[in-house]
Amino acid sequence: MLSAACGKSGPPLPPLRLVPAPVSAVVAQRTGNEVLLTFTLPTANANGPGPVDLQYVEIYGGTIAPGATAPANRDLLVPKHLVGRIEVKQPVPEGKPQPAERPGDTRPSAGEKTTFVEEITAAKLTPVFTAMPVAPAPAAAGAPAGTPTAAASAVPALPGIPIRA
Repeated sequence: MLSAACGKSGPPLPPLRLVPAPVSAVVAQRTGNEVLLTFTLPTANANGPGPVDLQYVEIYGGTIAPGATAPANRDLLVPKHLVGRIEVKQPVPEGKPQPAERPGDTRPSAGEKTTFVEEITAAKLTPVFTAMPVAPAPAAAGAPAGTPTAAASAVPALPGIPIRA
């Protein structure tokens, strides 16, 4: 008797956890005391095939002081900076019937353009991110002008962040 098999032997792999692609077409517009954030929900996963695994979208925000650098994600994406959360309709698995629309269900679906409105108050205009960019060290006394010193060249370059008024 002969037996044949294919595949790779080895330890089992953990299940693939699908991560939704980022939202797209993001536009922020301030009108009076409101900020209108419009974006399109993703229709695919960033790391694998199949229906998008998107349950909600969280919106984080905070005021940055004039001249300060933008915060790192680890500083911004914390509960105290959570501004809002938008629940998303789950996609219907293939082969399953489309459920009846529930009256009053305003949740957006994957691929839909979505809008979030936040009212701006005086408290929200108070800067919460105040870290200023690192200034280069003054030139050493013996170094000619325009020559970078060891201390100045050790300072990492900071990316520019476009700001629109």
